[in-house]
Amino acid sequence: CFQPHFSCAALVHISPRRSLTAFTPLCVDIDYIKPHRPMSNSEDEEGAFGAPPILATKVGLDRFPEDESNAKADQLEQVVIEELAKLSLDEQEKAAFQLVGFDETKHGGEDPAVLDQKRREMEQELDKIKKKSAFNEALRANPDYVNKKKLDFLQYNEYNAKAAAQSLVYYFEKKCKVFGSEVASRDILFDDLNPDAKEFVERGFWQVSPYKDRAGRSVVFFGAGIKEYKTVESVVQAMHYINGAMARDVEYKQNGFVLVCYTFGKPEDFAIYRAIHSSERCMEGVIKGLHICQVTPAMRLFLAGAQLFTSHHVNMRTRVHSGDYQEITFSLQSHGIKTDDQPWQEDDTWSTTWHKMWLDMHIEHERKKLSSDIVITPSRNDVLFGSDKMSMENPGTLRCKHLVDIHWEQYDQASKNEKTPIADKVVVTIQKEGGRFLRREGYGWVEVSNLDARKKVAHYYRAKREKLKKATTSAVKRKKGTPQQQQLQIHQEPAPSSDKVRFEDFMPAFKQHHPSYYGSISGEIEP
Repeated sequence: CFQPHFSCAALVHISPRRSLTAFTPLCVDIDYIKPHRPMSNSEDEEGAFGAPPILATKVGLDRFPEDESNAKADQLEQVVIEELAKLSLDEQEKAAFQLVGFDETKHGGEDPAVLDQKRREMEQELDKIKKKSAFNEALRANPDYVNKKKLDFLQYNEYNAKAAAQSLVYYFEKKCKVFGSEVASRDILFDDLNPDAKEFVERGFWQVSPYKDRAGRSVVFFGAGIKEYKTVESVVQAMHYINGAMARDVEYKQNGFVLVCYTFGKPEDFAIYRAIHSSERCMEGVIKGLHICQVTPAMRLFLAGAQLFTSHHVNMRTRVHSGDYQEITFSLQSHGIKTDDQPWQEDDTWSTTWHKMWLDMHIEHERKKLSSDIVITPSRNDVLFGSDKMSMENPGTLRCKHLVDIHWEQYDQASKNEKTPIADKVVVTIQKEGGRFLRREGYGWVEVSNLDARKKVAHYYRAKREKLKKATTSAVKRKKGTPQQQQLQIHQEPAPSSDKVRFEDFMPAFKQHHPSYYGSISGEIEP
């Protein structure tokens, strides 16, 4: 149900500190690498339980290549390039724009009439699936929760009713198997995890960035090769919890996410990747880009081999970033990804500073059963109250200040009663674009009233007035100069209008300010 799976990130465990000879060729179990949903609504495509749409089956490859030569890497890369070249220009263009952060995907399901039709189609597809005991049990226990998930999975599957039904059934089956029937009918909480899984989550296996990318999509940092777990079950539970926490964000459901995979450390056991592949099929969200970082030229063969076991959708949206810390960071930024709080640090350490704050907010939200109106991760369109860097640099905050600049002259010349409608106009403009005015609370962000939003806009106008006043005062001081400069200007007399200048004409001022150089200097100076 995860569209599409990012098996490239899961299978590729690349370390810049290890040569290719350090890797043991891994035999790929095709049964564990299955598509998470169809790519489109075409009738001939297989559903979530069909054969894997990967290049390995076409070239007869059932295991990672063992040949370490560059010639073999060239051959595998050429297979991927030729296969992707067969895709239409529209598909390639769409993938390229999504990857760099210009994603304007619209779905017909957003129309209320079409959405109702898709819901009916999904119900028909659900009726066709016979084995769905966990789904039926969750439906009996919490029908509101299940009906909400139906709409979510329609969004994840681009309103493909058949794929959405298959994904939803598998979601509840896997959730019931991992956590039990009680948890299957509600959101997963941190307290539902076993002790090892809790510790694994705290280690930062997955981290959600505090910033959205250029297209308003969530950014997820993934540390491949972090072996901070005891059992495979712990990893699976941790993945489900982090994914469920991200899915509480409305923008995450609508816009999908971008995965940034840092490949370092020692390779994992293949059992962990089999478990990850199996769990990915019931993950929530749509991946719009995959960035694999810290790959050295020696890893070309391994990466090319992994691409043979991933779908076209992932391959078209995959970028490999190599180089040092600065080069990789700049490359990610060029794709619209803000890297201020990325976990990978310049000293090659893995930071969890922001991740712990994010996790604490979610745990607080869960244990106190706070309102669903609490916002954990603000969107790009939100105006954030506060003077910290995150609040001041959020695109929504900058957009609000820009609107203040646009209406400044009108506001400055208006009377006290006329200023209120102008401030209201700015608030309405932000809200029409999907933005909210948020104030930080101890466990997240809360939306303020329209009155408080208008007061915030009025505060921006007062701040702009003070800024202009200070700028004007500074300009006047610069024009007048310092007292010493003013004294010099008093003694600067205009030069004679003759074509020759006598030094004696400047003697009084020169003698006053440079007495040590004064002497019997005279004569004519050619102009």
